[in-house]
Order: sequence, then C-alpha cells, then structure tokens
Amino acid sequence: MRHTLLKAAAVLTLAVAVGTAPAIPQAPAAKTAPAATIKRTADGKPDLSGTWAFRLAGPPPKADPRGLCVGVRCGPGVDTGLDPGAPAPTPAAAPAGPRVQFPNYKPEFKEKIATLNKEQVKYDPALRCGNPGIPRVGTPDKIIQTADQVVFLYDDLNGAFWRIIPTDGRKHREDAEEGPFGDSVGRWEGDKLIIETVALGEDTWLTDNGAFHTYNLKTIEEVSLNANGGLDYKFTANDPEVLAEPFVKQRTLVRNTKELLQPPQCVERSIDKMVGIESYHPNPRW
Repeated sequence: MRHTLLKAAAVLTLAVAVGTAPAIPQAPAAKTAPAATIKRTADGKPDLSGTWAFRLAGPPPKADPRGLCVGVRCGPGVDTGLDPGAPAPTPAAAPAGPRVQFPNYKPEFKEKIATLNKEQVKYDPALRCGNPGIPRVGTPDKIIQTADQVVFLYDDLNGAFWRIIPTDGRKHREDAEEGPFGDSVGRWEGDKLIIETVALGEDTWLTDNGAFHTYNLKTIEEVSLNANGGLDYKFTANDPEVLAEPFVKQRTLVRNTKELLQPPQCVERSIDKMVGIESYHPNPRW
C-alpha cells in the first residue's frame, strides 16, 4: 500500500498500541469454510487480514454483460473479465428510478426520495468530497487484524478512509459523537465477526439515488471466511423511522495479491456547473 494508505496504516499501527474506542444481520451467505481449513491467528480466530477486492458471488447480471467486476474498486491482480475493447456503457441523462437493491422506504417518504434522486447534484454529500459513510463506503479494501481490534482500510472515490473496530468486549461509547462511521464495536460469534455500528450522522446516504437515513440508523456487518478462500461480507441497515424493512446487501470478496494503489485525490466538483443544479449525477460505489 502506498502514499495515503501507507500513512493511514502507520497511524493505525500507533492506534493499536495506544488503543481506541468502539458489533449488529441478513441475505444468504456462502458456506463457512470447515474449521480445519481456515487460516487462523495465534489466538485461534479466523485471520481476516489481507487485501481484498470484490466480485459478484454468482454470475454477472444480464444488465451488465461485460464481466464480474463490480464497482470502482476492482483492484490490480483481479481478473475482472472485462473486454478492454468493449465500449463503455452510455450513461443515462436521468434515472428512471432507484437501482436494484435500493432500500425499501415507507410510502410517505417516496416523494422525498424522488426529489433527492432527481436533484442528486444538489443534495448528494459525497459529490463534495465528503466521507461516504457506512454502509455507502462499501466493503473494506484491506483488513488489519490484531488480538483485540480489527482495522478496515478503504480506497474510496473520495480518498482513503479507515475504521478501528475493537473486538475486546467493550460496549459502545456513551460519549460517541455522530459521524459518517459512527461508533463500531465487534464481537466473534464462532468464526464470524459481527460489527455493530451506531451514532451515524444524518449527513450521509445509504447508497446512491437519494437514499437518506436518520440518526436512528444502526448497521450490522457480518464478516467470515468461506470454503473457497474468499471473504463473505454482509451488512444490514436498520432505520425503522423511514425504512419499511431492513436494507441488506452482501458481497463475496477475493484476495488481491497486489498492494492497493494510492487512491485518486478527490477534487471537489464545481457543483453549480454540473449540467444544471437540478440534475442527476450518478455516484455509485457498490
């Protein structure tokens, strides 16, 4: 890992020594690997450490025939299956509506979603180089695991971000301030790591297309190794104030044998010059 992420890793190494503060589930995951085949740490826990890239767990959707690689973080060393000579898909001038796997909102919030979706340039906080937050930031690009905490590193469109997740049994901090990554605590349930996050500020979205949430949002991440040597990741977002049901997404990650590249520096867009302020501008992550 170079430059920005190397610096982030160095800071996190210090954080491991000093200690920092601050675990919540759905959708069928791949079978957990037999205990005997899982690489383990000295304390017997599954070793999640490594650089990871994600691909769809199954065949690519028919709407995306160009390959298995999903999102912007198909890192080096990963066979994306893309045809380099294939033309890039033509972006739509405006979306017909939210994409697949969009949160199911209560009926009274449909109009608000439509407005945020149509005027994404005006309202999307991530277009201004902001931290995309959980769960929009997606899956970690690198994991660093110690006996009492797990560190997630992200190589995001908006720069390099990181989270420190204690797994030593502590509770959520009572004085935790709301923010994009909130307050996370982890716990092991057998060979699965469960991460619960609260104190998530309202100034981020769950995903693209105006998927807002309230400060009552709570997320659960489930992380485990599978029989194919990959890493299964699933999150569940619970915000009963606005969602009709929990929002669930999952991905299977594959090991990336090469280090992450330095993420591109986020340059804040000139929002008032982007196709008109009342316009749609896709900003997908996963």
